[in-house]
Amino acid sequence: MLYKLGAGSRTGLAGAALLAIIVSCQSYNTHLVAETDGSYVRLPDSSTKAVVWGTNTEAVKSLKTWLLKQRITLVDDVKLNQIASEKALSLPLTNPDVLKLAKSNGIKQVIFIDADVFVSQSSEMATMFGQPASVYMASLFIRAVDAESGEIDWSGKARSTEAFTNSSEGIHQLTCHALATAWGLRQPGTGTASSICLPGQNVMVATEPPSARYILATAKAFRTVYAKQIIAQAARSNVKPDENWTQNDHGIMLPAQFLKAAGRELDDFELSLIGLTPIYKENLPKTKAEEEALKKLMANPATGVLTFEDGNLFKGLAVDLAIADSCVACHNTHPSSPKRDYKKGDVMGAIVVRFNK
Repeated sequence: MLYKLGAGSRTGLAGAALLAIIVSCQSYNTHLVAETDGSYVRLPDSSTKAVVWGTNTEAVKSLKTWLLKQRITLVDDVKLNQIASEKALSLPLTNPDVLKLAKSNGIKQVIFIDADVFVSQSSEMATMFGQPASVYMASLFIRAVDAESGEIDWSGKARSTEAFTNSSEGIHQLTCHALATAWGLRQPGTGTASSICLPGQNVMVATEPPSARYILATAKAFRTVYAKQIIAQAARSNVKPDENWTQNDHGIMLPAQFLKAAGRELDDFELSLIGLTPIYKENLPKTKAEEEALKKLMANPATGVLTFEDGNLFKGLAVDLAIADSCVACHNTHPSSPKRDYKKGDVMGAIVVRFNK
């Protein structure tokens, strides 16, 4: 609505005042609000050799920085273009050409990133009252393609639901949101995920307590030593693992009981075991987020460890394998076991650690 301004016009002054109030009330969030979706089949590790391919410079830069923070080896896109020139391929390269070049040069993954940015210009009146000259909306899509098979290993997408004023920062945060969702660090849907994607950062901020992975690794190591060495040594004296070991003079704890007993001695965080088919229901996942994370980990056990936020808690899961005959025997013969076809080496569930944020 426009008002005619005049020196003696009360209506004009009132209109100008109203317009000033309306314009000044417009604000833009520091934490970009994004709607996301994503999932993975296989996540990269430090042995993965990859190349990032895209046309949006800011998105490519942000994605490269985060992947390098994860110690993933990246081949620069300049090198790929150089190889293409030597082979007399037409530039710019098509996606199929990029995949062919990656495969022939020992690159495991091609990570494509596409971004669409829409710009709206503010009115002169709005800029007079301190509003930015341009505001942006954007969306982007990331997918990691296996160069050998052409299968998508993981993918994530993010779309801004509110306008933002800093184009570079907005793209950085959207890249973070898409990656975080693809890798299971935040839930799909609408939100800020402000503890992961911080303004002013070019990469995701790891929110997990530094000790989370150390605790999981330590717990797994002690459980492995107990299951493989202590039980084997005890067997030489005819001492065997027994669920009711307190009632058996020649019995000792099962490996699962050993870990859970250690967890009960802890006060600052929770340490336990969870599974989708446990003998006892108390060992089922406590929340939907835990169940989904466990399913992802069991579908891709090579991931090893998966960390995520769940309400007011930060959680970590480490894959738990049937590493000893006693693990297999207990689950396959126990009268309360819902699954009785385990083999040595099978994924049985996960060691879980739970921290307060």
